[in-house]
This record gives sequence, C-alpha cells and structure tokens, in this order.
Amino acid sequence: MTTRHARFAARPDGSGWAGRTMFWIRGRILASDLRTRAACLIVDIRMPKMSGLQLQARLKEEECTIPIIFITAHGDARMRIQAMREGAVEFLAKPFDHHLLLKRVRAALAM
Repeated sequence: MTTRHARFAARPDGSGWAGRTMFWIRGRILASDLRTRAACLIVDIRMPKMSGLQLQARLKEEECTIPIIFITAHGDARMRIQAMREGAVEFLAKPFDHHLLLKRVRAALAM
C-alpha cells in the first residue's frame, strides 16, 4: 500500500493540530477510526479516489460532524457555495495566509 496524500487533523485533546497527520491510503480514510479521534479536518478539493466535496458528503451521510476546512488551488464559486452550504467551516484558495488557516482551525476547535 502506498501513501497517496496527506492532510492534517486537529486533536480534540488540545495538544496541537500539526502533529497529527492522516494518510490517504487507497481512499480508506472512511474506514478508519478518524471520526472518533479528529476534531477538525483540513481537506483539499482535489484528492485521489474522491474529491473533498465527495468526502464531505460521505461524512455527512454517516452523520459525522467533524468541522471541515477546505483548501484548494482549483476551486470556484460554485464549489465554495456547495462546501459552505454543506457545513464547511472555511474554503481557502491557495496560496492562503497560514495565520488565517490557524485562526479558522482554532475557531473550528471551539465549536
């Protein structure tokens, strides 16, 4: 199995968010115990196997309420509106200000 993509997840115990990396291995993130361990997801729109919007829809179907922050270099207004209507905390275009990302993560952790 090869690692295809990595993203960060915030830890609910408050011990920091950058230290916890999730690996997208053949799209098996939905089968993991992430929903019980992560407090916030930072998700790219373009990912292997499944788009960020598809992941958001699947998590919503499974009644998973982890806040999602989207990042993308390929988003448009339609994608942003869809993501936000479905409950995303933020939709940031790359390149983005890392201070803004941290602010949004902190806000998501306070939810």
